[in-house]
Amino acid sequence: MGSVGNYADEFWNRELGEFTGWDIVHQRIKEGGKVTQNYVELLKQVTAAMETFGRSLLKAAKSSSLPDMEHGKLRNALQTARVSVEAWGSDTIDAAAAINGEINNLSQHLTQAKGMRKRADEDLRNQQQQLSDAMRKVKQAQRTAQGKLKEKIECESLRFVIESKYDPKQKEIEKATQAEKRAEDAVWDAEMNHKEVIVKHNDALEGWKTLTKSSLNTMQDIEEVRIKLIRDSMWAVANVCSLLAVHCDQQQETIRTVLLGVDVGQEVNSWVVTHRTKQRPPSPLAYQPVQRPSQLSTPISTPANSARSTVTEIDESSTSRSRSGTATPEPLHDATVLYHFGARASGSEDHNIFNR
Repeated sequence: MGSVGNYADEFWNRELGEFTGWDIVHQRIKEGGKVTQNYVELLKQVTAAMETFGRSLLKAAKSSSLPDMEHGKLRNALQTARVSVEAWGSDTIDAAAAINGEINNLSQHLTQAKGMRKRADEDLRNQQQQLSDAMRKVKQAQRTAQGKLKEKIECESLRFVIESKYDPKQKEIEKATQAEKRAEDAVWDAEMNHKEVIVKHNDALEGWKTLTKSSLNTMQDIEEVRIKLIRDSMWAVANVCSLLAVHCDQQQETIRTVLLGVDVGQEVNSWVVTHRTKQRPPSPLAYQPVQRPSQLSTPISTPANSARSTVTEIDESSTSRSRSGTATPEPLHDATVLYHFGARASGSEDHNIFNR
């Protein structure tokens, strides 16, 4: 703002007791507060996004499952990746907390600056009102003194007219003289009152000037502190984001390095070799004909079953000879009846059904 004294002297208006420069300064401080508030809202949005992102990373890392110990390097790599993601999320949350600290400083300054600006404006407005009242009294006293002086001049003129008569009466001369004396006393009282009011006005003016300069210095300090806080907060936010970016690069490089060291094909082959059931695959099956039994497997059969067995044996023998290409005759077994059927009388008990 430059020199406060020179700046204030440009706007002094001793006649009206006003300072137009204060309105300019007050409006400038209010606009600066709005700019700072908008900056604070931006930082709040940034911290909210960073905190949400960090908590999402922590949740994803904690909820992720790992393969069993048999996967070897792959499990170790995934474990390292999960730890890196957790560190990444923690760093992001810490960065959001650091930016929240800057937000608190700016918000506290805005609250204090608003209170100081309000008090300074109220004090200055009250002082301005007192100065305006003092100036109004000065003008009123000046008008009163001018009226009393005019009455004195009229009394002097009246006395001069009476004394200028050819045969003035002594009583009229004395009456005019007394009126002139009273007017002169009234003029003296009005002048003294005017001087006292001027003194009070000047005192009010000096107090207003002192208060105005103090208020200007206060507003200047508030503005300097505000700009310094914004500048420092921007540097702090830039450093926090830069440090967070470095940590993110380190965690990402750790993840990339450990994952590149894992041969997925080798891990899969190792797992397959460990868990397969045989060392060599089973050999294919070879066809082998079924051997014909040398005798009947059923000791007791019906004639029909016996006949079918005989026919089946003959057919198998013929088929076997046709396949082998030879006509070697095979011995045939005679089909015999296991037991005889015969008519018998009902109730006969001595007939042997197993008589061959």
